[in-house]
Amino acid sequence: MFASRTRSTHLRRFLYPIAALLLVCWAAPTASADGRTGIIYEKTFEAPNDNMNGFYAYTDEDKMTVVNEIRPVTAYGHDQSGYRDSVRAGNGAAYFWLNAVDSKYDYRTMAHITTDPDSPWGSRPGAHSLGYGETYWIGLSLYIPDYYEGDDQGELWFQIQGHNAPDGTKKIDWALYTDECFRGRSTPSQPVMRIENRRSGKTSYFPMVKGWTDWVIEFKAHDSSGVLRVWRNGEQVHNESGVRTSYSSSGASYMTFGLYKYYWNDGDSAGTLSSIESEAASPHYDVWYDEIRIGDSSASYEDVAPGGEPAAAPPPQDSTPEPTAVPTAVPTAVPTEAPTPEPTPQPTNEPGPQVDGEIIIDNIDPGFSTESGDEDWKRDTSADDQYGQCHMYHRTVGSGEDVAKWEFEVPEAGQYEVYAWWCASDTRPNDVPYTVHHANGSSPVRVDQTTNGGQWNTLGTYTFDGSGSVTLTDDADTGRNLVADAVRLVPVDGPGGPAANPSALTERTFLPMVGR
Repeated sequence: MFASRTRSTHLRRFLYPIAALLLVCWAAPTASADGRTGIIYEKTFEAPNDNMNGFYAYTDEDKMTVVNEIRPVTAYGHDQSGYRDSVRAGNGAAYFWLNAVDSKYDYRTMAHITTDPDSPWGSRPGAHSLGYGETYWIGLSLYIPDYYEGDDQGELWFQIQGHNAPDGTKKIDWALYTDECFRGRSTPSQPVMRIENRRSGKTSYFPMVKGWTDWVIEFKAHDSSGVLRVWRNGEQVHNESGVRTSYSSSGASYMTFGLYKYYWNDGDSAGTLSSIESEAASPHYDVWYDEIRIGDSSASYEDVAPGGEPAAAPPPQDSTPEPTAVPTAVPTAVPTEAPTPEPTPQPTNEPGPQVDGEIIIDNIDPGFSTESGDEDWKRDTSADDQYGQCHMYHRTVGSGEDVAKWEFEVPEAGQYEVYAWWCASDTRPNDVPYTVHHANGSSPVRVDQTTNGGQWNTLGTYTFDGSGSVTLTDDADTGRNLVADAVRLVPVDGPGGPAANPSALTERTFLPMVGR
């Protein structure tokens, strides 16, 4: 008996390390054949007609298919019979389409990633959870065709979704949307995209780019120290850390992608043709996805970036948490030309030449964002004196928790004249609080938005040696609504000389829509 115990003990000593090693290997993140590390999920759609295995669909199965090339679209007025393009990488991509009448779910053709990549198409073994408090890297490619036309309702393309809100109703943590700036106008469409973090209230805006675009997301779900950073084609379009990205640890988040036309949701999925669907019967949307990857905290930008092989990471970004309110301290500004604490904006009605090195950030450009605490910011296109396509407005005055922000990098260190553009109205406050954040601190400037609309108004001259920003809050005591439109910097000692009166620059050169 003693000998038997000894043999059993030796056997356990031999088997346990092997079992432990197998367990570690099974639980460890996978490494792709191309050298990517930390990958816990990967789908590149290389197998033709694989029926989208590993996804649960919120639609009919034939609305999502794997194709080997971009297919021609001839229905619904889109005669693209000669239209061809390559997939993002490899041999296949996932094709999605949505129409209000022909889709089972009249408002969405979306799928979420399930826990089993080999699960049969349409089955629901459970969402691929993104754990609370854990950092993840997500990469994917999105193809928006040339014939896409925006409307005044917009679309949702992909999102991180959770079901841990206290009331169980707020399901989206953050999402990528499309807005349309030319609402009710005959001007050709110029859609704008936005990343909206519904937990922190911050929204970032940037122009749409058609064709294939590559996205990388760094995400950490947390109720106070979350992270949400988003890059498109290597350019950062949203940057948050130390913020709320989830309500609590009571539920995990998961990734959903496809196309969601929220205006078409009439609450009826039984196929009954509603008035909304009748009005929207002809619009038809097509979108393709490719190179979807999720990495854990050991992964990096390079590991999940689309393109068939690891990509170079963009320049490092400042990870300092962004403030949720405008600083109240008023350090001394530029010693030689410091503005008074609350200067009165001067009209700039005389024409002036365009100056080398100037920077203009409109409310649809990368670098502009809003944060909502009490009241959401709204978009409007109706003002004749707005800058460019549209402007943002806040319909109440309040506590200062609702913030509009313009962030920028100056090409060369030095002094810059800072200007703001707004739409004037007698309903605006006469004490709208801007703050310029520069190399020597932060300087508040109160302006009167009841007048001087449709022009550049100076906020003063400041020194910048790299990054800077201008913020505006709803902390006003008068009026009913205030405007956030555009900000401009002009180098004082630049090649073109100072531009004290640059109001002639009323026409924007917008970023182009890049086709295939």
